[in-house]
Amino acid sequence: MTDAPDNAASFVLEADKRFSQSILWQIQRNFYDHQGADAWSQYLIPYSITSSPHIAHAYAQVVFGFLRDFAAQIDATQPVYLVEIGAGHGRFGYHFLEHFKLLMEHSVLRHIRFCYVMTDFAEKNIAFWQTREQFKGYIENGELDFAQYDVTQDVPLKLIKAGFALTPGSIKNPMIVMVNYVLDSLPQDLFSFEQGNIYEVQATISSSQPETDFYDIGLMERIRVDYDRTAITTNYYADSGLAKLLEYYRQQMTDTVMLFPIGALQCLRYFEKLSGGRLLFLSADKGEHREEDLDNQGVPNMTIHSGGFSLQVNFHALTQYIKQQNGVVFVPPFRYKSLNILALLLGVPVAIETRQAYRAFIVQHNPDDMYNAFLDYEQNDATTLHQTLMVIRVMGYDVHTFFRVFTRLYRQVSGITDLQADEVESTMKHIWANYYHMDEKQSLPFFIAVLLCAIQRYKESLPFFDHSIRLYGRQPQTLYNLGMCYYHMHDYPQALACLEEIAHEVEAAQDTIDEIRRMQKG
Repeated sequence: MTDAPDNAASFVLEADKRFSQSILWQIQRNFYDHQGADAWSQYLIPYSITSSPHIAHAYAQVVFGFLRDFAAQIDATQPVYLVEIGAGHGRFGYHFLEHFKLLMEHSVLRHIRFCYVMTDFAEKNIAFWQTREQFKGYIENGELDFAQYDVTQDVPLKLIKAGFALTPGSIKNPMIVMVNYVLDSLPQDLFSFEQGNIYEVQATISSSQPETDFYDIGLMERIRVDYDRTAITTNYYADSGLAKLLEYYRQQMTDTVMLFPIGALQCLRYFEKLSGGRLLFLSADKGEHREEDLDNQGVPNMTIHSGGFSLQVNFHALTQYIKQQNGVVFVPPFRYKSLNILALLLGVPVAIETRQAYRAFIVQHNPDDMYNAFLDYEQNDATTLHQTLMVIRVMGYDVHTFFRVFTRLYRQVSGITDLQADEVESTMKHIWANYYHMDEKQSLPFFIAVLLCAIQRYKESLPFFDHSIRLYGRQPQTLYNLGMCYYHMHDYPQALACLEEIAHEVEAAQDTIDEIRRMQKG
């Protein structure tokens, strides 16, 4: 059994290791720890589907429903803690807060205090969030805090801004935990179930060359994983809950290799304990929740993301654990394509409002369906301006969506009417209002400014050029387009100031400079 690139992997890094204790997971941690927010801002890791305004709005509605179910039990003198695990770049947290705060302020729950806690094990990410201008107001209001959290360590969750730790017994209200595209990167065990027998599947890790730098971003591309198995019993885990799950699969599976989400279960149980058994655990990831989809499978495929990797999540194991604790599970009634979204509840007296919100915003307006409908749109070259603007609206004025449709949108605005230009301008303002700056390679305000110039809204484009210069500096292409904007506004002194600054770098600038000089002489 292997899962590897086709290379001559002759240098063994470790042999016959329990899968959850493999060196693979340390390589994974090294990647995220070293890259920080650059893992996303430089597009090394996919993130758009789990960080969009659309999924943030869906989550906000489900959380709001959960609080309505618990409304009679909430102590209004104490905050409700909402914890995001592995917040990474922080974009989801920003969109969630924008939607959730609005819901709370315009509801009968407006008297309830809340504190959103963004967590990560990487200190770089935590430092990055605290520099984000968009979070300043939430921090000042006590609605946002930060904490370092490592799934592998059972330690108190210390809030950086508040200066105290969340511990079992100290939390007076139910908790909400959100975890997106994280569980697929946590340590997992691996078992083979064969006709009533259980085998531990162990991993041997090799590389095509000797390895000394385990922070090397190219390391995962050179690695080869070989598997072997050894017979075990359901007493493999000393923990009775885990042993019970293993025994369940021994009885149910006929012939399959299965990932056992030990890291995800540790995370779930940590917050079960911290919350005193009153918990909403919302998770979006790739992975199956149907038992029939787990049987008759081979060794799992490992997806490489630059210097990291991800695996499928055995969501069924999480749902089984919750049911063992007499909890409530909400899962989609259909198979996912890119993203499976589950709600796991503990200690809920009734779950009427949570169920309705999940059905309305996760099932009926499914973020996975929405994302894949957008992918289908991208494949259609015959779309119109109206369709493109509709897609941007439906996706919640998502910045990532805008970047992906920009080229066709720029083409579609050629020759549009004044009324259409009004709609384009309004759309750009909505996108900007929705922006969470995470030091991306692409400058959103620059692209907005260029599009506004394309529809001859030159004056309206100027503030966006200024924003781009403030965030990304005086880049040649920015100054060239700004200069051309002033040129079309007949503000020739400003146009010359911009174009002359970059004439030695942008050849086309000199032609406009010469033309302005001729007009001035004339």
